[in-house]
Amino acid sequence: MPKILLLANAASPWTRELIRNIHCPLGHRVILASFDPAPERDYEGLNTCFEPLAVNIKGPWGKVCKTVALLRLALKYRRKVDMVVIHCPPNNVQALLISWAVRLMDSRTLTVFWGSDLQAVNDAQAGRLAHIVQCSDCVNISTQEMRLAYNRFFGKQFSPKIYSAKFGSLAFSACDEAASEYTKESSKSFFGLDPAKICVAVGYGGKPSHQHVSAIKALARLTGEEKEKIQMLLHMHGGERGYIEKVKSAADEAGIGYVILPGSYGLKEIAIMRMATDIFLHAQTNDAMSSSVRECLYSGAVLVNPSWIRYPEYQELGIDYISYHDFSDLTAKMGELIRGERKINVQRNREIVREEYSWEAVKGEWVRIFDENIT
Repeated sequence: MPKILLLANAASPWTRELIRNIHCPLGHRVILASFDPAPERDYEGLNTCFEPLAVNIKGPWGKVCKTVALLRLALKYRRKVDMVVIHCPPNNVQALLISWAVRLMDSRTLTVFWGSDLQAVNDAQAGRLAHIVQCSDCVNISTQEMRLAYNRFFGKQFSPKIYSAKFGSLAFSACDEAASEYTKESSKSFFGLDPAKICVAVGYGGKPSHQHVSAIKALARLTGEEKEKIQMLLHMHGGERGYIEKVKSAADEAGIGYVILPGSYGLKEIAIMRMATDIFLHAQTNDAMSSSVRECLYSGAVLVNPSWIRYPEYQELGIDYISYHDFSDLTAKMGELIRGERKINVQRNREIVREEYSWEAVKGEWVRIFDENIT
């Protein structure tokens, strides 16, 4: 039974689902080392043991404790695991400490970049990430845009083997269950939305990078008749109170009905939210094939996406969506959509997303990574 030491965020559902859908079927014994509290009940039956690394210790003393914990971990598992897998590597000084620990463990090492890890960093941060890339035997980069960023920062310096395994989408099965239990109308009612109106979800989180205010101002320029037909859904999970108040103020001034959801939700509620969404308005500054976007496509929403976020994979697969160049262009594109002048084949989108981004669909490349690197 291969032993995998996973250095990852134990609180992240992505870590749990990767273990459930990839490591467990491959018969891996997972040692999960994390600086974050581990909800161990979420990992029951997943053949996983935990190595907490100075969890919940803050400040300068916390940094010392984390350094000591990393060194102890490295000594404990030196040459005793088949592979070390680093997920979502930090771009601060901790990267150097992790690289030392990895070298000390002296095992095959895979670094897995998540989401926009590489697209949202500057040169200084990339320089710190380079310590981890340099000590990796292989690196996983799941999108073409991330590959471009990787090549820009590291391509000429280091040459670990590059893989392109994707993460499956978290909520597909939950979306199927929601569709069997709720209608489009009842899913809207679940969140206090008007079932008779077009639900426009603006972003999928509460960070300023979602550019809610600019997007809402673009919607505010719609005609009165068009605004009357829509209602905004603002899921502000993770947002700070001051920013949420700015978004609320913009929504009040827009003259469009809205519902703000400030909290976090489980997969069931997320699936119902996706089902309630008719139009998913994306305005983030950067993105790397977000699972939230895929879930909306899977649930039949129309994706309205900015041109500064490129999805070449979607274009190659034939996924149909609306692209806008700037926020003035967004107003015109949304008007066409609301008036029914632009049609999107949402059923075909759903089929493509299921075929390409379910856990079963992405499993093959993960299998190849471990087959080629674990002897």
